[in-house]
Amino acid sequence: MSKKAESIVNRLLEDEGVWGRNMDGSAPDHEREEGGDEGLNIAEIWAEDKEGEYVQINDDGSVVYVAHGRAMETIPVDAENPYPGINAWMEAKSFFPNIWSVNDHGNVTLHDAQGNDLGGLV
Repeated sequence: MSKKAESIVNRLLEDEGVWGRNMDGSAPDHEREEGGDEGLNIAEIWAEDKEGEYVQINDDGSVVYVAHGRAMETIPVDAENPYPGINAWMEAKSFFPNIWSVNDHGNVTLHDAQGNDLGGLV
């Protein structure tokens, strides 16, 4: 997951009153840095990712790495639970792009590495 998306998720967790730990296991940071990503939303994350790089989960259970609008690599996963395969691929590449599911209508949902929905666009 990109640093921008992780920052937003951590802020959403704080705003929703879900106190405890950030996604990386660290304590929540209650102080905002100047020039941060406070205004970034799911639509902006998707707009940035679709022009860049991300992992895409398709309706049929297949998973691909997408770069600049092109499927570059199929990621081997179990269709029932693709996240262990996605995480293994990311670890092997030392590369951690955002994970989006895209349905046959073009709707997108951002997921964390455990498969939790972080928000989506219809």
